[in-house]
Amino acid sequence: MDKTNRTNFIQNQNTVNQEHSARDVFIHSLENAKKKDLAGNRKTKFSLSRVVRRMIWLTMVVSLIAVIVWQSATVISAKREYAQGNDFYQNLADSLSLSAGDTGLISTLYGEKGAGELPDYEEMKNGAGILDKDSLTSAEKKELALYNAKLAVLKSQNSDAVGWIYIPGTNIDYPIVMAPKDDPEFYIDHSFTKAEYAHGALYIEARCRDSILENKNTIIVGHNIRLQGMMFNQLAKFEQEDFFKNHSEVYIYTEEGKFVFNLFSFYRVNYLYPFRRVTFKDDNDFVQYLQTMQENSWHNRDGVTFTAEDRIITMYTCTNDNVKTNRYVAVAVLKDCLLNE
Repeated sequence: MDKTNRTNFIQNQNTVNQEHSARDVFIHSLENAKKKDLAGNRKTKFSLSRVVRRMIWLTMVVSLIAVIVWQSATVISAKREYAQGNDFYQNLADSLSLSAGDTGLISTLYGEKGAGELPDYEEMKNGAGILDKDSLTSAEKKELALYNAKLAVLKSQNSDAVGWIYIPGTNIDYPIVMAPKDDPEFYIDHSFTKAEYAHGALYIEARCRDSILENKNTIIVGHNIRLQGMMFNQLAKFEQEDFFKNHSEVYIYTEEGKFVFNLFSFYRVNYLYPFRRVTFKDDNDFVQYLQTMQENSWHNRDGVTFTAEDRIITMYTCTNDNVKTNRYVAVAVLKDCLLNE
């Protein structure tokens, strides 16, 4: 190869090399650009993912805080309502309770002289042995007048008021109202004053009559308010055998007079069980029903027998373990009474 040709060859090679070098640089640039683009995409994807996770986390935290605040507010509101309701009924009891014997006088009205001096039901139902006001002492007459006056006050505050119930050894010391026929469940969520109140009032079921003597079985209902031990909560005390055996009397005061019941049965049962019967096929059916209630009891009361002429009250409330389906049931039979006329 002569000098001229070699020179041309070298020049051509340089040109080719430059072209290759330029192409390599270009390709390298494209690759770098692609890598940067990919890196940018990965970075963008990572950032979005992190933002989404943070938003979810923040939403969960806010929701949790909202739930805690709502539950706290609900608890505080419930406690306030419990306290207000307890104060209301306590004030009512302080001013109108028929259980305390406000005069401090020994009187047959409160049974201090014993059942032996009270007319029994057999005499009462035949029209004999009814309270003879002329035989009362002046102290007893004064207390009887006080008793009737308090019932009149109750009636003036609520025309549905039928009397007062008191069970010694418990907090059960409340007025009783009669459920309206056109709204049998009204007092489930209304107080004695008829104001909306979640804890309701103690009331006689609308299927019954407001006269204890006219009912075979008077059904009295109340909520189980555990926070303050209110309404029928302390019926659960009869679950304890010692308490059951040492506490038997239930006092009910109405316009008819004073009634003393002997609590002979306490048990827990599903709400579908027929413990709320108010009508019976015949006398035998009623006596058999009473015997069944006695057999249901967790504890026995000695000396309790039944006749077709008996009158009973059935008190019931929700249980502590299952408020939706289970019920505490306490049944008492009329032992003695004092009638106003």
